[in-house]
Amino acid sequence: MIQHNILEYAELLLFLLAAMTYVNTMQERNVFSALRSVLVSKGYSLNAIFLDYWRARFLYFSYRRQLDDSFGDGCRGYGSWRRQQSFYWDGLY
Repeated sequence: MIQHNILEYAELLLFLLAAMTYVNTMQERNVFSALRSVLVSKGYSLNAIFLDYWRARFLYFSYRRQLDDSFGDGCRGYGSWRRQQSFYWDGLY
């Protein structure tokens, strides 16, 4: 039990270290400044970005079942992929 807790804590710390390193590298390379200048030059405000984000989330959650089931046999949606994976893993045991 103690080893499991230590392992979970170590995994969390390693994830945070990697995430902080990634964000710090992006800051040093001025990725956020470039993104901000592109958005400001296109006329976006913080309010517009916030509303666009929530509109996109609302549309996705409204139509997610139709989006998942609308793919044909050539391009499998998440639902059919999930059924295929569970069938595959069930056959291994």
